[in-house]
Amino acid sequence: MSMHDTLYTPTASRRPTLISSLFAVLVRAAKQTVRPLWNRRHLPHLETLDERMLQDIGLRPEDLAQARLSDLGTDPTTVLSDAARRNQRQSL
Repeated sequence: MSMHDTLYTPTASRRPTLISSLFAVLVRAAKQTVRPLWNRRHLPHLETLDERMLQDIGLRPEDLAQARLSDLGTDPTTVLSDAARRNQRQSL
């Protein structure tokens, strides 16, 4: 057995440290904060679509207004996907 084999402990080197765990939590929180704001940037483009185009993707102009009026912490893509599912059920 060489000296390298006795000093190397793979399980100890793979254990997450407190700092890396805290960093992971902070990154996740930052993503959850930034994602709704980032996705909100698509709303102006969607608002340029006419009713027929919106209908093709399962939305109505009122759905866009609802997404725009949602609070900043709410992801507008979630609001829009919920509206599209609701619209689909109503059309059946």
